[in-house]
Amino acid sequence: MFTIAFPFPVLPSYDGFVGVTSLHYFTVNSMIDAYSKGIYPWFIEAENVYWFSPFPRLVLYTNAVTISKSMKQILKNNPYTITINTASKQLIDTCSEVHHTTGGTWLDAIFAKMYMQLSDIGMLQTVEVWEGNELVGGLVGNILGHMAYGETMFNTRPNTSKLALIYWCSHLAHKNIPIIDCQQDSMHLRSMGARLINSELFQSHLPFTTHKFPFTNHV
Repeated sequence: MFTIAFPFPVLPSYDGFVGVTSLHYFTVNSMIDAYSKGIYPWFIEAENVYWFSPFPRLVLYTNAVTISKSMKQILKNNPYTITINTASKQLIDTCSEVHHTTGGTWLDAIFAKMYMQLSDIGMLQTVEVWEGNELVGGLVGNILGHMAYGETMFNTRPNTSKLALIYWCSHLAHKNIPIIDCQQDSMHLRSMGARLINSELFQSHLPFTTHKFPFTNHV
């Protein structure tokens, strides 16, 4: 099996670019090594994987998620059912379809296959939001040691992706996982309490630094 050892610490660059590998190195072992050091694959082009680690880094502390008045009302009168890891493949496929409809292209069949491989080893976690039997929102994340990594989310009903994130934060906090790496800066996530931190603080949370590698992906 192909694998690669990524550098650590990653020195901040203006765009966060770390390097390029061929698809041969897009393996579970490489993903574990990359995530443990704060590096993630952003997109694939011409059978090459582009790896990034931007700084400052947007993170969300799981005990500090901001819940607006409107979201509090939705939580109070919640018409949805929320589950964890009950329909991971369906959720990933739906995320891909929704993103392609809105012009996104990164979540392709190669990424979807990798996410399912991470699911097989207990690293992937999905949060599904249901309206009856219909999947109407959710998110995809990964967990390594005491750190979570937000990958993607979608909604086909207003605020259902926010609902999934609030639920995930509560679940992670209960499991003593204090922080989500949001990877890319986003005003949407900032509105929910995410904030930018510098490279030194971010790297102090990483599994490679804390030596906390066990998978904690347990419902």
